Amino acid sequence: MKIKGLLLGMLACAAMVACTNEDIVENNNGGQPEKVKGNLSLVISSSSNSSRAGDNENSGTTDPGIESESTVTDAVIILNRLDDNGDLTQEEFGGYLTGAQLNKTTTAGATIYKPFFTLANSGLYKVLVVLNPTVAIEAIANNEQTTGKSKYEQIVESSYTTTGADIAIAAAGQFMMVNKEEITVNVESNNYENPTEQGVEVERVVSKINYVVAKLNNLYPLTVKTTDYAIAETISGYYIYPDNKAAHLTGLHKAKNLDNGNSDVWIHEGKNGTDRRAFIKTDETYGQTDEHIFTLLESFPKFEYYTKTTNGHLDWTVKLDKYALVNLSNSVYTARHLTDASWENLRTLGLLGENNMAIWLILIQ
Repeated sequence: MKIKGLLLGMLACAAMVACTNEDIVENNNGGQPEKVKGNLSLVISSSSNSSRAGDNENSGTTDPGIESESTVTDAVIILNRLDDNGDLTQEEFGGYLTGAQLNKTTTAGATIYKPFFTLANSGLYKVLVVLNPTVAIEAIANNEQTTGKSKYEQIVESSYTTTGADIAIAAAGQFMMVNKEEITVNVESNNYENPTEQGVEVERVVSKINYVVAKLNNLYPLTVKTTDYAIAETISGYYIYPDNKAAHLTGLHKAKNLDNGNSDVWIHEGKNGTDRRAFIKTDETYGQTDEHIFTLLESFPKFEYYTKTTNGHLDWTVKLDKYALVNLSNSVYTARHLTDASWENLRTLGLLGENNMAIWLILIQ
């Protein structure tokens, strides 16, 4: 299954969302706020999100899913300012946003969300978008206490574990989605009417597996190799009774006498196998025929027929009736984690490539 999300780069301005950092300038007069050095508009599309189960980042194939997988109720958006060396700082803006603050709109039939930020500081920012976040992620975003890691890092490195049958991040209308790539935006516009704009491509946190019936009635052809076993040698001969009467025996099957060192013995099945007798072939022939005379073995032995094989094939069909996924984890990373060919060096966010060959779909505990 080849799956990829679409990046919708759409230009838009929307009302400013309320953010948690005091350096975000409030717009109280309806126009351009004073002291603003940066205006940022994000363009987020959830209707084109891709499943994390995608196996080719450049296939051009998308899986938009069903409506309940693209519905957005709220979000956590973190803008992490970078220092002069390009490293993450703990100077972060954004936080928890309600559905109204996401500024939902429709363009060309597609639903997009355009949250707008007015910032006191311009510069480079890392952007992390989590749609339909869990309570735990909301708590990280709203926590004002300083920790050893930024909120951006805490969320990217976090995981979700389900303890029951219900999976909160995959409930109808509440599928959690996170941007798949690492996004760095240079916020440099101080023009309220023409902000810096950044598209955000998101993917479902859970892996989506679609089963498609490929054959009519779910019946799949299968060719089976066969081997037929047959008695290797069957001949006819004569048995001489004590009164010198001769009986012509047909259907004498060659076998091994297991009671006498696998010596040759000839089994006559009789009528329908009810009159089975064992004979020993002599070197004498009967009259003018070339058929041998056989002597009766009084005690019927254990035996094994000499056999020959014939290879063939049969055409079968297999019907897939029930399906099950086994050995799956109950934990998953919030943001995608990639690994190289050694399966040892993990990194967060980004597309598959030569140096990052696989996506960790589950959290190994």
